[in-house]
Amino acid sequence: MGDLNGRIGNMKVSSIIGTHGEQTINRNGKRLIDYATYNNFKITNILFPHKECHKYTWSARNSQSIVDYVITNSKLFNFVLDTRVFRSFELETDNFLLVSTCRFPPKWLKTRKSKEMLK
Repeated sequence: MGDLNGRIGNMKVSSIIGTHGEQTINRNGKRLIDYATYNNFKITNILFPHKECHKYTWSARNSQSIVDYVITNSKLFNFVLDTRVFRSFELETDNFLLVSTCRFPPKWLKTRKSKEMLK
């Protein structure tokens, strides 16, 4: 965890990030992309399509950007259903709540498919 203020843009990078982000990319964003690529991580909030108001995690002084990310490894990415921003929560900050919805298989369910998803 850290506060990089990275902006990773919307250029698709080999299933690491998708094309549903913002246009801007900065140096910290490039570092974050390199880190995710090297470790085979996925940045989930850029992979799912949403309305513009449900993408931006920061807003102040008539500008907005995506600076908060949910990053997961490729094994756990199979369980991520969606990642989006909720703007209606009253928080004392200029950042919005970023939520990732996941569905894990039940512990009692020991099927071959769930074991294959974890490999």
